[in-house]
Amino acid sequence: MKKIISLFICLFLLTACMAVPSREKVFSMDEIQANKKLFNISRERILETWGQPQSFFSGLYGDIYEDPEDPDRLIGIQYDRDTDTVIGITFFDRQK
Repeated sequence: MKKIISLFICLFLLTACMAVPSREKVFSMDEIQANKKLFNISRERILETWGQPQSFFSGLYGDIYEDPEDPDRLIGIQYDRDTDTVIGITFFDRQK
Protein backbone atom coordinates (compact mmCIF):
# COMPACT_ATOMS: atom_id res chain seq x y z
CA MET A 1 0.00 0.00 0.00
CA LYS A 2 2.87 2.38 0.83
CA LYS A 3 4.35 1.76 -2.62
CA ILE A 4 1.09 2.73 -4.31
CA ILE A 5 0.79 5.91 -2.25
CA SER A 6 4.42 6.76 -3.01
CA LEU A 7 3.80 6.22 -6.70
CA PHE A 8 0.79 8.56 -6.68
CA ILE A 9 2.76 11.21 -4.80
CA CYS A 10 5.62 10.97 -7.31
CA LEU A 11 3.24 11.23 -10.26
CA PHE A 12 1.49 14.21 -8.68
CA LEU A 13 4.79 15.99 -8.02
CA LEU A 14 6.04 15.25 -11.51
CA THR A 15 2.88 16.69 -13.04
CA ALA A 16 2.93 19.72 -10.75
CA CYS A 17 6.58 20.43 -11.54
CA MET A 18 6.16 20.45 -15.31
CA ALA A 19 6.90 24.03 -16.24
CA VAL A 20 4.55 25.90 -18.52
CA PRO A 21 6.68 27.32 -21.34
CA SER A 22 6.56 31.07 -21.86
CA ARG A 23 4.44 32.54 -24.63
CA GLU A 24 7.62 33.59 -26.44
CA LYS A 25 8.89 30.01 -26.37
CA VAL A 26 5.57 28.56 -27.55
CA PHE A 27 5.36 31.02 -30.45
CA SER A 28 8.82 29.88 -31.57
CA MET A 29 7.56 26.27 -31.84
CA ASP A 30 5.55 24.71 -34.60
CA GLU A 31 1.96 23.73 -33.85
CA ILE A 32 2.75 20.05 -33.23
CA GLN A 33 5.50 20.86 -30.71
CA ALA A 34 3.28 23.43 -28.97
CA ASN A 35 0.42 20.93 -28.69
CA LYS A 36 2.76 18.40 -27.09
CA LYS A 37 4.14 20.96 -24.61
CA LEU A 38 0.77 22.39 -23.55
CA PHE A 39 -1.46 19.31 -23.75
CA ASN A 40 -3.23 18.53 -20.47
CA ILE A 41 -1.89 21.60 -18.63
CA SER A 42 -4.56 23.29 -16.53
CA ARG A 43 -6.05 26.63 -17.56
CA GLU A 44 -5.12 27.94 -14.11
CA ARG A 45 -1.42 27.25 -14.76
CA ILE A 46 -1.62 28.88 -18.21
CA LEU A 47 -3.20 31.98 -16.63
CA GLU A 48 -0.57 32.06 -13.87
CA THR A 49 2.25 31.92 -16.42
CA TRP A 50 0.85 33.92 -19.35
CA GLY A 51 -1.57 36.29 -17.61
CA GLN A 52 -5.05 37.13 -18.84
CA PRO A 53 -5.79 36.33 -22.49
CA GLN A 54 -6.34 39.07 -25.03
CA SER A 55 -9.59 37.44 -26.18
CA PHE A 56 -11.62 34.24 -26.03
CA PHE A 57 -13.54 31.98 -28.38
CA SER A 58 -17.23 32.39 -29.00
CA GLY A 59 -18.96 29.03 -28.60
CA LEU A 60 -15.83 27.13 -27.54
CA TYR A 61 -14.11 26.95 -24.18
CA GLY A 62 -10.79 28.56 -24.90
CA ASP A 63 -8.58 31.62 -24.79
CA ILE A 64 -6.68 33.63 -27.39
CA TYR A 65 -3.23 35.09 -26.79
CA GLU A 66 -1.14 37.40 -28.97
CA ASP A 67 2.45 36.72 -29.93
CA PRO A 68 4.50 39.14 -27.78
CA GLU A 69 6.62 39.99 -30.83
CA ASP A 70 3.85 40.16 -33.47
CA PRO A 71 0.34 41.16 -32.29
CA ASP A 72 -1.14 39.95 -35.59
CA ARG A 73 -0.05 36.38 -34.83
CA LEU A 74 -2.30 34.57 -32.36
CA ILE A 75 -2.60 31.28 -30.55
CA GLY A 76 -5.92 29.75 -29.61
CA ILE A 77 -5.96 27.41 -26.64
CA GLN A 78 -8.95 25.11 -26.30
CA TYR A 79 -9.77 23.56 -22.91
CA ASP A 80 -11.76 20.52 -21.90
CA ARG A 81 -14.85 21.74 -20.03
CA ASP A 82 -14.74 18.88 -17.52
CA THR A 83 -11.07 18.86 -16.59
CA ASP A 84 -10.20 22.52 -17.38
CA THR A 85 -7.04 21.34 -19.17
CA VAL A 86 -5.61 22.06 -22.61
CA ILE A 87 -6.88 19.73 -25.33
CA GLY A 88 -5.55 21.61 -28.35
CA ILE A 89 -3.89 24.72 -29.65
CA THR A 90 -4.00 26.47 -33.02
CA PHE A 91 -1.83 29.22 -34.42
CA PHE A 92 -3.56 31.74 -36.68
CA ASP A 93 -3.28 35.31 -37.95
CA ARG A 94 -5.52 38.22 -36.99
CA GLN A 95 -8.07 38.96 -39.70
CA LYS A 96 -7.70 42.41 -41.19
